[in-house]
Amino acid sequence: VNESYFLFLLYIFPIINNLNKEFQSESSRLQYLYSSIKANYHIILSNFLKKDAINNNIGIDYKNKSNQIQLPNTCIGTKAEIFMKSNLNESEILEVKTDILRFYIDFWTKGLNSKVRK
Repeated sequence: VNESYFLFLLYIFPIINNLNKEFQSESSRLQYLYSSIKANYHIILSNFLKKDAINNNIGIDYKNKSNQIQLPNTCIGTKAEIFMKSNLNESEILEVKTDILRFYIDFWTKGLNSKVRK
């Protein structure tokens, strides 16, 4: 089970790192900043939200289960998916995906969403 989390982190950390670099950039990148941040936000949100919820310009209710994709379809990275299908049973897979969904929601709530609102 632990290797599943490790493989997920190998997938998600480069995306998070790219966002962090954009927020900390000292160079004049305003013309690129919005599109880069938007693309990375979209990647993260599309890992656990339905397209309709992401495209809602009013606001994203990411905690609402009706806006989330079905748990088995939560994207955790190809390597983690392959590992889990070969090494874990259905119950363990759902446990890992539930934890990862919580990670996405918590990350958006405490990290990205707070930066967007500033």
